[in-house]
Amino acid sequence: MIPFPPKLPSPRINFEQAYQPNIVQNQMDTGATRQRGASSQSRKLVSVVWTFTNFEHAIFQAFVSKKLFGGSVNFVLKLPQEGYKDLVEHPAVLDRGEFKSSALAGNLLWEVSASLICDNPPQNDESFYDLFSVATEQELALLIPEFLDAYTIMNEFPLN
Repeated sequence: MIPFPPKLPSPRINFEQAYQPNIVQNQMDTGATRQRGASSQSRKLVSVVWTFTNFEHAIFQAFVSKKLFGGSVNFVLKLPQEGYKDLVEHPAVLDRGEFKSSALAGNLLWEVSASLICDNPPQNDESFYDLFSVATEQELALLIPEFLDAYTIMNEFPLN
């Protein structure tokens, strides 16, 4: 899989994500619409925004047109992920091969926004929720890095 150019900045951390249902619908000539499951996982659509200089913007455009063949090929990009402090590599592809570039006035910067399809989101199974519902705060602090940070802060600076 093609890696995202390492010299380009990561997308903003405050991205949005939405899950699309994995349902295929067929409209029949008569009668009700039929639908079926397409796969066992939902598609995850992630909206990202980058801020590029003129040079970085040119590199991004060349990357999409030459390496990704106009946005039709998967690539690897570091994105935030639940349960991790650092960015984690995700396989992604540009949704419909589209991205939008806007020049920011006076700064010689470009804002590039895109929707990425990440078809392999990490799935928490039922055992994770069973464990989460019965674990103590100390046990959760060992399992989930973000909970450890919150637990440490609350114990060092109690609200009472």
